[in-house]
Formats: sequence, structure tokens, C-alpha cells
Amino acid sequence: MSTKSEVVGHDNSHNQFLLGCSQKEMNDMTSILIHLQRYVPCKATEKQLDMDPFMYTDYEFVRTLVGGDQLSTARVRGCMMVQENSQNYFDKINGLLPVSEDRHTKVCFMEVS
Repeated sequence: MSTKSEVVGHDNSHNQFLLGCSQKEMNDMTSILIHLQRYVPCKATEKQLDMDPFMYTDYEFVRTLVGGDQLSTARVRGCMMVQENSQNYFDKINGLLPVSEDRHTKVCFMEVS
């Protein structure tokens, strides 16, 4: 192959991907997480509270891991806390679980010990 492959939708200077959002900004990170939440599998169940004539739909999400370094996972947790009081159940970002994946730190730690 004589020509270099081109990555579509990626801008190295701003670290923006296909959504046009930067994970460095809180509003953009919230938009990214709400977008990802749409793909988290969930199970809807109808519930009725005691002495209440109305039926309510409750959603049980499959916990899906969102990996990143410690700063990224801290941003994810912050966005999740901000969205807890959201009116839309899918905007609450309940299905994502932030996990720290500092592979380089772990490798350096194992090399030292």
C-alpha cells in the first residue's frame, strides 16, 4: 500500500471524534454519554405503586463498562451525578459504569516491582 489510510471524522488537534464533541468539556462529555446510553440494553417492566391507579414503566439497564484513564472516569462520574435528576429516564445515564483502565501505569508498576 503506497498511500496512507485516512481516519474519517477524527481531528487530532482537538481530540474530537465522530460526534463532534470533546471529552475535555463537561457538556460535550454529557452529550457523549447520553449518546452511548441509547445503545445500552434494557428491560422495561410495568409497575404499580400501592394505592395508586396508574402504571409506571421502570427500566432495568444492563451495566455496560465505560473505560478510560482516571481523569476520564472522574468526568463520567461527574456527568452521571449531574444527570441524576433528569426527567427523561434514559438521560440519567444509569446503564454506564465507569472503569479506570490505566494500562500504562499498571505496566510501569509491574516493571518496578
